[in-house]
Amino acid sequence: MIAAALLAVATNVKPDLELRLVLVPASAPSGTVVEANLVVKNLSKRPIPLTRAVWDGGLCARAWIEVFLDGKRVEVTGGDSSSPYLQVGEDFQVTSDRFHLVMPGSSSNVYWIKFDRSIPSGSPRPSGKGDYSKWLKTALPLSAGKYEIRGYYEFRKPDRHELGGENGYEFTPTALNHFRNAFVGKLQATGSLSITK
Repeated sequence: MIAAALLAVATNVKPDLELRLVLVPASAPSGTVVEANLVVKNLSKRPIPLTRAVWDGGLCARAWIEVFLDGKRVEVTGGDSSSPYLQVGEDFQVTSDRFHLVMPGSSSNVYWIKFDRSIPSGSPRPSGKGDYSKWLKTALPLSAGKYEIRGYYEFRKPDRHELGGENGYEFTPTALNHFRNAFVGKLQATGSLSITK
């Protein structure tokens, strides 16, 4: 009886954040560049810090999309991203610009990517840098069909040993406050994209 009551309470809890997947355009002819945006809305009554998705070796969240056609994963390419792979730095000081402070009722675009091509199925992802650029050159315009797009935003706090010491992070006072109050977990959203011939 107590377990059932706890389950009822847990399922009625309103989430503080909502992730939306915005596709521009949502329907287009093959060869059109599509932009997928991951937008987080704050549904709570308090400001919530979100850790930025920047892949440079520093403290960061992860954000990405997965694309499916007829239930099979499709590798897409052909455009820019808000989170390019950057040169890994040696300065691990965390400043407040590592976070978005999302006010109640407001939204923040945490990630975007543009694409217009896909890698042919059956073409395994290479491991070497030179092989990777050759692999990208095999990309073809997106085939006609209805694609399912899944978007994700995730942040986990580093282990204790990563937060201090010689190889750890050093926080400015504002950044430390944001870090302590940052969203921790995984959000996901789905959308559909129609490509015509």
